[in-house]
Amino acid sequence: MTSAAEQTVLPPVVYTARLTRRLALRLTMYGTALLYVALVIVFSVGGGSYDIGSLGRFSVMSVIALVSAVATLIVHEGVHGAVFRLYGGRPRYGVGCVGGFMPYAYATVLGMPFTLWQMTVICLAPFVLISTAAFCAMWFVPLLFVPAAAAFVTNVSGSIGDLWFTAGMWQFRRCRDLRLVDSRDSMDFHTSDPRGPAIAAALADETGGILRRLVLRSIVAISVIAFAAPPLGIVLSMLNAPDVTLGPSLLPIVVYRTMGGRGLSIELDWRGLLVAGIVCGALSLAFRGRRNETQSEETSQVPRPAFF
Repeated sequence: MTSAAEQTVLPPVVYTARLTRRLALRLTMYGTALLYVALVIVFSVGGGSYDIGSLGRFSVMSVIALVSAVATLIVHEGVHGAVFRLYGGRPRYGVGCVGGFMPYAYATVLGMPFTLWQMTVICLAPFVLISTAAFCAMWFVPLLFVPAAAAFVTNVSGSIGDLWFTAGMWQFRRCRDLRLVDSRDSMDFHTSDPRGPAIAAALADETGGILRRLVLRSIVAISVIAFAAPPLGIVLSMLNAPDVTLGPSLLPIVVYRTMGGRGLSIELDWRGLLVAGIVCGALSLAFRGRRNETQSEETSQVPRPAFF
């Protein structure tokens, strides 16, 4: 375990990655991107469609998925804590909320410095271990598909903070005597390397280009459409509606099939989803850009960073 002397004799802090409201908004967008990737993987394993069946069965599956998601969050932080203990730390656990809209759970060891490799393992262990276990369960144990899929999606999308901090840490990989000190909502980067301040300044730049904003807004739109598909299917089933196709026939977005009164099948066409998401993202970007121009003209102020 790190001694008290090693904890007090540290290089200066050159950068502090803090979980602010602005960063929380960025991570929410990136997390949505990971959510979409996880959904693509889940639907690929499940054959590209899912059957709701009766409303009772759907309700039971929803409860199972919710319980699995909550359990995954607990296990996720438990894995962080286990690796902290492996490196001699005494982890503390808790929950917090950023900006009144983004709740999060955490495991941390206050004031204890770690090397780059140690903190990398600490950050990535839950993402690798839980995601791998959930994927294997989906693939090899069909009876566990629903809870395993919920765990996989929750863990992959919920690991965005760990992945973001890891990416930031590795920007300093060439700096000598790098030490990282974690807290519940921030991480201090200690190094005496002269390259440290320049790297820190680059990380502090929060502007973003049009392409990145278009991609993220498109992914958000795709995820919204995918999540809206089951509730709409339930409504159609309750109304005894015939087969319904949303989108053009050559490039459908969602196809609802009543299966002859034996339930409801929802088929998502990822090509249609992709096109719909890009169109919605482009329209959102154009609307946002026009609104920013109007606000700039009215207030004569510099618009907010391009990423937002």
